[in-house]
Amino acid sequence: PPRRHQPPPGPAAGRRGGAGRGAARGRPRPPRYPGKILPASRRKREAALMHLARRALPALLLLTLFGFARAVDRTVPPELRPWQDWALWNDPAQTGPRVYSDGKIVLPAWPSRLDLQADLVGGAFQFSVMAYAETDLALPGDADLWPQDVTADGVPAAVVSREGRPTIHLTAGQHQIAGTFRWPQMPQRIALPPGIGLVRLMKAGQPVENPDWDAAGFLWFQRAKTEKTERDSLTAQVYRLIEDGLPIWLHTEVELSVTGRSREEDLGTALPEGWQLAQVEAPIPVAVDDAGRMKAQVRAGKWKIALKAFRTDPEPAFRFPKDAQPMVASELVALQPAPRLRVIEIEGLTAVDVSQTTFPAAWRQYPLYAWPVKEPFKLVEKMRGMGYERPAGLAVTRQMWLDEDGAAFTWEDTLTGEAQKIWRLDVSEGRELGAARIDGESQLITRSPTTGAPGVEVRKRNLNLEAVGRADRQPNLAATGWQADAVSVNATLQLPPGWRALAVFGPEWVQGDWLRAWTLLDLFFLMIFAMTVGRVWGWTAGLIALGGFVLSYHEPGAPRFMWLLLLVPLLLRRVVPPGKFLNAIRVWTGLAIVGLILVLVPFLAQQIQSVLYPQSELKVRFFEGLADPNGQDESTGIGWERDSYFSRSSAAPAAKQEQAKLQSNLLYDKEARIQTGPAVPNWSWRSVTFGWRNPVAAGQTYRPILIPPLVNRVLILLRLALLLALVWV
Repeated sequence: PPRRHQPPPGPAAGRRGGAGRGAARGRPRPPRYPGKILPASRRKREAALMHLARRALPALLLLTLFGFARAVDRTVPPELRPWQDWALWNDPAQTGPRVYSDGKIVLPAWPSRLDLQADLVGGAFQFSVMAYAETDLALPGDADLWPQDVTADGVPAAVVSREGRPTIHLTAGQHQIAGTFRWPQMPQRIALPPGIGLVRLMKAGQPVENPDWDAAGFLWFQRAKTEKTERDSLTAQVYRLIEDGLPIWLHTEVELSVTGRSREEDLGTALPEGWQLAQVEAPIPVAVDDAGRMKAQVRAGKWKIALKAFRTDPEPAFRFPKDAQPMVASELVALQPAPRLRVIEIEGLTAVDVSQTTFPAAWRQYPLYAWPVKEPFKLVEKMRGMGYERPAGLAVTRQMWLDEDGAAFTWEDTLTGEAQKIWRLDVSEGRELGAARIDGESQLITRSPTTGAPGVEVRKRNLNLEAVGRADRQPNLAATGWQADAVSVNATLQLPPGWRALAVFGPEWVQGDWLRAWTLLDLFFLMIFAMTVGRVWGWTAGLIALGGFVLSYHEPGAPRFMWLLLLVPLLLRRVVPPGKFLNAIRVWTGLAIVGLILVLVPFLAQQIQSVLYPQSELKVRFFEGLADPNGQDESTGIGWERDSYFSRSSAAPAAKQEQAKLQSNLLYDKEARIQTGPAVPNWSWRSVTFGWRNPVAAGQTYRPILIPPLVNRVLILLRLALLLALVWV
């Protein structure tokens, strides 16, 4: 192919029809679109492949769909396929629908909407049903109203009685069911089968918009005039829970017991004065107006309506408006206090025993009161929260050292706080407490009688606790590490040689992992470099550049911007015509290649050394940063300091120590054996720091994702291969 800076053969026409200005001066005109010129043979080969792909794509799609369609048949051997229907003749679980609330229950049939007509002398019904296996299907009616002239797909069907209901037998498949009724006068109601979900009723030739269908499964045609109106009864019970906070929430549960016909009932005023409705949950249609009056469309059965309201008044008074009609004359009210915010009490009500009531089980742990709605009551604030004097909470600082096999780790926590009200601290689940000190004094570790978790008794309000222990490596780890909340957590995870931290999910901030190291500028530079290489040297080279950059960009000593310094002159050489500027670009290219070699060769050597001896760099850093706090010889290479850490004697004279022991009645028994705990390593290799600046709950967790040494070695070898391939490109 011709060089890119050479003009096409033939005279180049200028804008006005003559020779171009560049051609007249003897300078070749560069092509209008500088790009890669492919050989003719390659262009023909790519055109042939594209033509074949366009022709073969529909055939491939059809073959794929045909393969999916035959996938079920291929699960059964050809010799057994003739017996498949015989073996599964009574197993509707193959294709039948399942009940939404229990996936183990399979429905053998699925009926459609029931069309029912009724007049003075008789009635008729018809519906379609999909049977997934041979089954017995219940029909409308009962022993008193027996269906007549029943047909299935136009063929007369035998109707038998099963459990007092008319039933026909159906085979698997789609069926059309029809039948009639005869009566001397229109009955009041008719029984419907439980499988029917939709009904369209025609009464005396007129459609009924809202059929009267009660919870017992009866469809009412009419109500007898002799029926007493007292049967339409409704009783209500109201339970309330006051949840203290900002704002104050009022949870209301209304239980309705309804008998009689379906109707709309005015239940009365649901909320006391001053409360704003936030949420309504009910299985029946319910409407609440601005004044708090509630209406419901009820039918026979028991129904529960849940209301949720709030208000922001500091001392709310509970009363109904003067013209309001409460739903019941007496209610049960419970109080859920918020002791961290304030201490409140209900004034004006009488406490009752919750075990003698039908109060909801979810609220039975709170104090309960009986409220005659005609008498108002109010919440009285006894004591407010500590405000600015409230203790700041616990601050946790943690160091963790992962074992070489990655199965467990050693942790060391420091907990500080002033004016605390915590009298016992237990570690979270999955952690073992080895030793603890409060203000330099070793503490006896005991197990909680309620949870069985190890912990220590706290006997000072100004806490300064140091603890060490062991814990198994789990997917999710406790954020605080203790069964207590904290205002801040700062943790450092030390990784042994060969381990890497891919990401840590959960904390507010993370430093040292691979995922959080990427910035928006890094991603932009990565995409520009990979797309440029793919556009100029082909998309295979672009993928090599993308993989090499991703795996090596954040490695120490890796060539980052040297690739860009080399890429720019290589691109310019393709479009710049011969001359002084091109010679300068060639010099630039040579210097960039030399710089890349000077950076890349030591980096590759370091990576190969990491594969063979991942602990070599650790040994250098360990001995350089070793400082024995006890003045021991550094040449011994001691990496543990637990014995000296927990057995340091106090500098106070013996007389003062004895006097302090006599003045305190909170010391442990002299015969008590205080745990010394495991040894704590003081080595450092690759570390990941993370934490929370805001309050952290005791149940909050985080998830570190680590790369083991074997996977790390594979990634290093892949990184080396991609970088060498990129150099070759």
